[in-house]
Amino acid sequence: MRICSSQHYIELVQRRHRSKPLMPMLKTYHVPIIHFDTIVGMLVLCTIPDPARAIDELHRVCGINGRLLLIEHVRLRQPALDRLQDWLTSAWKRMCAGCHLNRNTVELVERNGFHITKLTAYHGGLFVVIEARSQKQRTCTP
Repeated sequence: MRICSSQHYIELVQRRHRSKPLMPMLKTYHVPIIHFDTIVGMLVLCTIPDPARAIDELHRVCGINGRLLLIEHVRLRQPALDRLQDWLTSAWKRMCAGCHLNRNTVELVERNGFHITKLTAYHGGLFVVIEARSQKQRTCTP
């Protein structure tokens, strides 16, 4: 089973491999009842057209106190370099299947239902490993 992140990537895969992904986009991937203890993603949120919505969906399917583990490249916190990322992103998106160099993924994760428990930066902060927990509360049903 493959989950692809953007329509452009889906078309690219179909042309190169003459196959169709089973689930075309995360934003349309719905698991009605199942909840996951841990969700892992690696370099995916940069290409998803609506990353906040995707993280909302991850939060929806993440169990109570469930874990989210991500490896992502992110917007740099250095004024000259973050402006360079902004400038390069337009061309980069066209060359690299919709990839945004300048997404603030850490902030998106925090704003969309997760509490970051550990953040480890690599290569001057360009890549991060995010370990987070779902902030869902257990609810009682009568």
